[in-house]
Amino acid sequence: MPPLEWMSKEWMIIKFPDTQWEEYRELLLKAYDRCPPAMTLTPVILTDGTEGEAVLSNSVLSKAALDNYALDNAVSDTFREAFPGIGKAEVIASPLSGRYDVTLLGALFEEFLREREPSVALFPATGTGKQTAAWLAGRMGLGLTADLTDFYMDKEERLHQIRMAYGGSLQAEIISRSRIQMATVKVEGKSPSVVIAGGLGAGKEGFRLLCELAEISGGQLGATRAAVDAGLAPFECQIGQSGSYVKPAYYLAFGISGAVQHLAGMKDSGIIIAVNTDRKAPIFQHADYAVCGDVCGTAQEIIKLLARKGVKENQ
Repeated sequence: MPPLEWMSKEWMIIKFPDTQWEEYRELLLKAYDRCPPAMTLTPVILTDGTEGEAVLSNSVLSKAALDNYALDNAVSDTFREAFPGIGKAEVIASPLSGRYDVTLLGALFEEFLREREPSVALFPATGTGKQTAAWLAGRMGLGLTADLTDFYMDKEERLHQIRMAYGGSLQAEIISRSRIQMATVKVEGKSPSVVIAGGLGAGKEGFRLLCELAEISGGQLGATRAAVDAGLAPFECQIGQSGSYVKPAYYLAFGISGAVQHLAGMKDSGIIIAVNTDRKAPIFQHADYAVCGDVCGTAQEIIKLLARKGVKENQ
């Protein structure tokens, strides 16, 4: 364990420009519930000039600022009453203007973290959050735990970091030996009603059709890690243990084999419809409806059907 005298009594909760405010609110609430009263909880908001940082120009996370960013009144009042000083937010102005270069973002935070040396630094488990946290960990020689589902601090001020392992079948509890205990935290935003997800088996043409299907159905595009690694979809679409957790009413899986890592992120969906050419694909064991067929052909037929019925986006 690191000598505790190295640590400041501060938790930093970081927000990037591409982090939804609803998701950041969930992260703040988690930290609020688990931060010891003796610690200072500091929101750190990176802004690129596109989200109205003028509201935060005084570096004060006031009630008005909280309300403006969809942080409800009860939350803002609770924060201000329970934590004296919680109103102070650190606002870092980024010159990137919407471009999320990991090296530049990391450099901005590195100087800040070295100066403040917080006990805890929590990042949202978004694409930018994960990449920046990993860059910082390597640059500063710190440990990093990814994709926490929960966390708590013991009496010795060690952060117990909880995450799922083995495809969600086990829960791991990790204690960092770093002077700054750093982690990325999974946060759940509003789950879409429909997810159109593709695996590596969907291919480039398949994903083109899945994007079209997602648009016409008002659904959200999803992807497996293998598909994202192959460049078929951006990281923001990744669903699974190393991506997002979703609970839509309808989950359409195209060309997805059904690896446990992916199932961990979508197993709580309402109705699962799987399309795969392999009759023995594990995804079929978890599907309410199974279609043994070609991804492109099936997607085209569904698009035609929805077009004939006049389904509009977001209907």
